[in-house]
Amino acid sequence: MALYLMTTEATNAITALDKKQLNMVIMSVNEKSAGIELLKTEKKASLDELLAELPENECRFIIYSWEHMRKDVKTVKDFFFRWTPNGAPEQQKLRYKEAESSLQYKLSSKFNRVARSKADFSDEELRKIGAW
Repeated sequence: MALYLMTTEATNAITALDKKQLNMVIMSVNEKSAGIELLKTEKKASLDELLAELPENECRFIIYSWEHMRKDVKTVKDFFFRWTPNGAPEQQKLRYKEAESSLQYKLSSKFNRVARSKADFSDEELRKIGAW
């Protein structure tokens, strides 16, 4: 199993998300360097904005802080998604699955999920993952 190293930018973005300075981090695996690289961050991205960033034929790692109301109380849950859409090459899906283990130490407090379609990001699905 290969070791995938995170770039400093990707590590800093996860730290900023943990400090609630960001609510979305999108990363990719650089196939040549076997590194995990930062692609995009946002401070206040909606689910729709997140979905607009997801390519139909390429994998991604996404960390998203989902803010919602639960019984009149604002709740924030952090989710980690391995985006492996059906249109992505099988070799790329396997590479992302392998690279995910390199991220686990940074993601221990986040709900972990594989997403294959944009429907996996619906409010209903996020509530299921969060066990409400």
